[in-house]
Amino acid sequence: MVSASDLIGTAASGTGPFNPLIVGVGQLAPLGLKPAQWDRRPLLDEAQAAAAEIGSSTEEEARAIIHRNAASLVLVEGQVWIATVEPLYVVGYASPEDYQAGIRSAWIEIDEVGGGRREIGKHFRADHLADALLAVAPDGDWDPDDPSTFGDRVHNVATVRDASVLRYGYDQYPALQAGLKQLVQIAGAKLATFTSPTIMEWTRTRDLIQAKAPGGAISGAADRLAEALQGEYETGLAASIRRETELWRLSPIAQNADAVEGPRP
Repeated sequence: MVSASDLIGTAASGTGPFNPLIVGVGQLAPLGLKPAQWDRRPLLDEAQAAAAEIGSSTEEEARAIIHRNAASLVLVEGQVWIATVEPLYVVGYASPEDYQAGIRSAWIEIDEVGGGRREIGKHFRADHLADALLAVAPDGDWDPDDPSTFGDRVHNVATVRDASVLRYGYDQYPALQAGLKQLVQIAGAKLATFTSPTIMEWTRTRDLIQAKAPGGAISGAADRLAEALQGEYETGLAASIRRETELWRLSPIAQNADAVEGPRP
């Protein structure tokens, strides 16, 4: 471990471009079309810097920052990696042109923020490359162990070294909650135009969503709401609600299986 005095000595004797004892402090000055540079005024001359004494220290703060940054690092086979949330394959359209042509592809996505919506048929575990390929090209001639057979449809491939650390389960409940909550809010803006039976179905569905009731109860109430909305000529809204409940019913049981598909290291 390097002591604080050693660090102070290094700072006082260093000549690097980011050493404030030598270079000083200032502001970033733009130079027209040329790259910007720091407009600094040295705090100490060379003789003063060599004899500099530090009157205060932020050693504890620096140590906390070091520990915080080191907590996200992982040593794997002699290489340092940055730990992230679990990556997933996402199936979709990579560009507006692909959307127009109906060409779907897959790519690895890391949702650091954690606010993204995950759906069955769109998000796949990192060791389920074959399932992602099936969603991208159901009639394609590809081999999940040979990237050369699907390189044009998968933008990047995850190498799974230990599937036991994967925790993602195909749980459609969060997506069911989020999707129906938004659709119920949209329908709520039109309550004044609905009949009493439709308002009652809307109220039941809203209350079950707020209570985080089981998916079966929520989807059943939502289906009844969709039927009522169909009678109010809200066909688009009804279809969107049915899509959410159908995805919920199609979702498999969450499970963690060994990696059996996809390229190996």
